[in-house]
Amino acid sequence: MDLPVNVDAVIDDAAQTLVRTMATTAGKQVVSWVANLWRRKKNDDVSDVTESIEQDAAQLSSTDGPVRVALSEALQRKWVGQLRELLRNDPEVMAELIEVTEQLRAHVGSQSASNPVQFGVNSGSGDFYQATNQTINKGRR
Repeated sequence: MDLPVNVDAVIDDAAQTLVRTMATTAGKQVVSWVANLWRRKKNDDVSDVTESIEQDAAQLSSTDGPVRVALSEALQRKWVGQLRELLRNDPEVMAELIEVTEQLRAHVGSQSASNPVQFGVNSGSGDFYQATNQTINKGRR
């Protein structure tokens, strides 16, 4: 079953928000909220998704600079696939996914005022990065 195009935007947004928040102080909440989405599909056996989020968060927390940017992009692609599969198997999870994404985004917004912004340049590529603990924005010079 193919998912409608507007679902792609929801999935992309959810994956990006998930990755942005997994290495923040909301890490435990992220695990809980996302595990609840899978719980419906897998009858309370969510240890695989819980372990995956925790491992991803640990990896993300242990990196910085361009390595963190690349890892964030890879994790977003991974979670797009995971969320797409979840919705393909249980389209009724969509409303919950949107709600969880909004909760995670609200948490990111509440922390962004207190986090410093850091800038970095990937030498020689023309890429520049603006990052806080929750967001990484890539642009061109």
